[in-house]
Amino acid sequence: MLKKWNQSFYFGIWDTAGQERFTRISSYYCRGAQAAILAFDLTDRDSFISLENYARFLADAEKDCLVIIIGTKGDLVEEQPERRQVTKEEGQRYAAELRAQYYETSAKTNVNVTPVFDRIGYHFFSDRLSNGAEQTVKKIEPNRPSQEATANQCVCSIQ
Repeated sequence: MLKKWNQSFYFGIWDTAGQERFTRISSYYCRGAQAAILAFDLTDRDSFISLENYARFLADAEKDCLVIIIGTKGDLVEEQPERRQVTKEEGQRYAAELRAQYYETSAKTNVNVTPVFDRIGYHFFSDRLSNGAEQTVKKIEPNRPSQEATANQCVCSIQ
């Protein structure tokens, strides 16, 4: 939940953690996605290179998805610059190719974490914020066969 602009916004987040075993289902979760955060480790070039696979899954599944690219572990490259394997310019260039926003973040020091979610929230709710009108609850969920959500699924509401 994001509390911003005197409003509460709820997000449904699916994190596959870039693990190989989730590769097959990644495209399934991309269908119907309205926003995607593609993350890589600034100290691991291979994680940056693997973004291409996830970007392809996303592009094949959902053409109009808001994409944000984040380089993680910004605290490590701040403390130990020699550990950086992906330059800020490379990250920005790749994001520009995807027409995406780019952020370098640190969960440890909370750098640029909130701005990423602010960006997503503002993108989807700016019309609601500008007109001040109350809207009904809008459900956001991946395209799934018609069925009720089970305990293992997430149906998230934006209020």
